[in-house]
Amino acid sequence: MEIKEKIYFNKIANYKPRINKLIPSENIQDINYVSSQIRNTARYALNEEISPAKAKREISDLLDNIKQLKRGIKID
Repeated sequence: MEIKEKIYFNKIANYKPRINKLIPSENIQDINYVSSQIRNTARYALNEEISPAKAKREISDLLDNIKQLKRGIKID
């Protein structure tokens, strides 16, 4: 793994979403759950349990899910 990837995954391993008062309360729990998935994926990549490319793809998808939840769109 390259040094840039290690820096990225170290940063993402400590990811905490910004939550404001306008987000529906039922989505906050979902946002926290998806955030924990992001942190776990970053840790797996750092431990080289999954490839960095696959981890980046998964993290990108999870970040998109958080954006949708913040807009009030429920995801399955």
